[in-house]
Amino acid sequence: TGAPDSALLLKLTFAYSACMIFFSLLLLHYCSRNFGRSAFIAASIFLALHVVSLLYGFFPEDLPGAVASFNGTVHIIITVLIVPLTIASPLFFGKAFLQKPGYQQAGRLSITTGICIFILGGTTAFFYARQLPYFGLLERLNVGVLQAWTLLLCVMLYNDYRTGLAE
Repeated sequence: TGAPDSALLLKLTFAYSACMIFFSLLLLHYCSRNFGRSAFIAASIFLALHVVSLLYGFFPEDLPGAVASFNGTVHIIITVLIVPLTIASPLFFGKAFLQKPGYQQAGRLSITTGICIFILGGTTAFFYARQLPYFGLLERLNVGVLQAWTLLLCVMLYNDYRTGLAE
């Protein structure tokens, strides 16, 4: 509601989510074959995160100060589901990587990412609740941390696959 290019934004959000769901399914398969149960659980959480995220585009956030609408309320419910999934995904991957020889650095990076997402998310909520400026910037930083971690995860696992370190 209120976005000047909401139709384009919806298309881009859907395309991004579809790509991330496809990647998540591949990740789920790869991790279950090469990293065991802990990574399978982590990849399942990552998949759930992106399946739920797909719904964001259909339920836009209400404008600040507007009366709460059905779409705005569902947007908040989706956010309540996404927050723990976003924090849990890198934490569970971190646990899985720490259990596999040669992946301790990836494990520490993943756990650090989960902690950063938790701190940035809490700070964003604090700024939003107090109507302080820059909560949107903090929200984008939070998303950026998740995106950077996802890129590093993808590159690391692709390199392992390419060099034959994993099946």
